[in-house]
Amino acid sequence: MTTQADYTPDDWETLRLAPAMAAEAIRLAGPSGPGGRFLEGRADRRATRAALARLGTVALIADLDRAGLDPASSPDDDDDAAGIEAYIAGAIAEATNAHGILAAAAAPDEVEAYASLVMDIAEAVARAAGEPGSDANVSAGERTLLVQLAAALGMDGYEPPRRMDSPFGDYRDVGKAERELYGDDPVG
Repeated sequence: MTTQADYTPDDWETLRLAPAMAAEAIRLAGPSGPGGRFLEGRADRRATRAALARLGTVALIADLDRAGLDPASSPDDDDDAAGIEAYIAGAIAEATNAHGILAAAAAPDEVEAYASLVMDIAEAVARAAGEPGSDANVSAGERTLLVQLAAALGMDGYEPPRRMDSPFGDYRDVGKAERELYGDDPVG
């Protein structure tokens, strides 16, 4: 098992930054307005906590949790398409770099745990602001980006979600569904 001590400071920063960049790229791949951005931000925080708790028995993930995942800076929603496309390409490149760093130093289960961390967060953001109950709950742009991120993280055969899963039931009580998925801890 590897820990923070096994990585250079630059490599560690890449590992800390990639999850947040992936989440922000998903937000940019499917713009959803101010209300949607609020829901996506909340989903990002909750999914990050849930994934870190679930994967925290892996020493690498525990160290990332203690160090704190780096928040990603991103272009504004009103930036030009080229700036947004550049950010998304940068997020894919950062995920590719993180996978390369881990593949060279970490055990396969650590590589898998890290990929799961990144994808759990990215999927939660993709699902957060879609039209509940619609087949388009996760936009085509978000699905495409999820596939690209999974490939960058070495996840062969990944299938992106198209819509919210059954825990959301009749789609009327999203708060109830969030409690089922993430627990009762409220996040502002």
